Amino acid sequence: MNEKKLMKKDAATDQQQSTPKKGGAQIRNLRNFGITLGISFVILGIVAIFAARFVANTVCDVFTGDGAKDLSDVLTPVETTNPSGEKQDERFTRELSGSSFTWLMVITDKRPSVYDYFPDKNEIKNIDEEDAFGLLGKNYRYVGTAGIVLVHANVNLREYTVMAIPPITRVETGSGDYNLSEIYSYFGMDFLKAKVEGLTGMTVDQYTVLNCTDLVSLANVIGGIDCKIPVDIYSNGPLYVSKPPQQSDTEEDEAASEDAPVYKVELEKTDVVKLSAKLEAALLYSDYTDGVGDEMTILQSFAQGVLKNLSKTSESGLLSYYEGLKNKFRESSLDQSVVKDAAEVIQAYSWLEVQTLVYPGRFVPVKGSQGAYYNPDVEGAVQYFYKYR
Repeated sequence: MNEKKLMKKDAATDQQQSTPKKGGAQIRNLRNFGITLGISFVILGIVAIFAARFVANTVCDVFTGDGAKDLSDVLTPVETTNPSGEKQDERFTRELSGSSFTWLMVITDKRPSVYDYFPDKNEIKNIDEEDAFGLLGKNYRYVGTAGIVLVHANVNLREYTVMAIPPITRVETGSGDYNLSEIYSYFGMDFLKAKVEGLTGMTVDQYTVLNCTDLVSLANVIGGIDCKIPVDIYSNGPLYVSKPPQQSDTEEDEAASEDAPVYKVELEKTDVVKLSAKLEAALLYSDYTDGVGDEMTILQSFAQGVLKNLSKTSESGLLSYYEGLKNKFRESSLDQSVVKDAAEVIQAYSWLEVQTLVYPGRFVPVKGSQGAYYNPDVEGAVQYFYKYR
């Protein structure tokens, strides 16, 4: 019994002795934390003193030191220069007035001396009763497009984009699928313009339509036009094609006996040539057995040649060009005010950056009764032009 009382007494004594030890540890921890915090404040204070002295000396030196400046110099921003020592891009340093524009340039394949065409409304009114009966016996055709180019001039980005669009580009309509040349033939310029806008996401501000037979008149007014001819071009009767495949002596004799058409060289392959009378042969060249590359190269270079010639003249010169061509356009939305507003931007073509490309897509060759066509990549084209909108 006494032993149990002694054990309880010892346990109580041990518990009382352990309590002050725990409190002492907490006090020591607080003391260490306080010392650490004090040292941190001292270090931060020293750093702050040095930083303040540095800032003060720098500011005072601006006004009193060797590099002292007038207050106006300090408050006025200084123009930055290219650290590499190179001159800034002239495109962005030169002043340029005027607005951006998008111009749809269309060349038709109409040649009245070669083919008979369906008469339009005005022509039908002028047909005599005696001639009306003869209409049924003629092999008429519709006027199509030989070339379609979209030109966009952007004042903000200081860029020109020249995009050649294959006339055999296939698009959907409410009445079926047609290529762009057929769109112009059956539905007219307004519908073609709308389709090009849909294919690119760009709004066409102005358009011009010129028959291929009037290309000579264009060159007579603005001067011979530089073109690139990537392949020898032959005439085969009314067509402008590639060189025919080589034939054996026997085949040549057989062909001659069958009155085969004679191939004549119209244009020889060359990097750049100034064309006027031969523009028709260049832009009517067509050989879709191997894609649209050669045709688009010619078309791109033609559009660039036109812009190059236009950029070399003054505003009054451009107005003179317009007066000389306005009666040659098959269709056009141009007038004098449009030409005047665009004059400075057109002249800037000589020093703005120029991007050239073919409308993105995939060429599909002839298969059975299905003619060759171009399948457009609308998403790719819209994405390209997105930066201009």
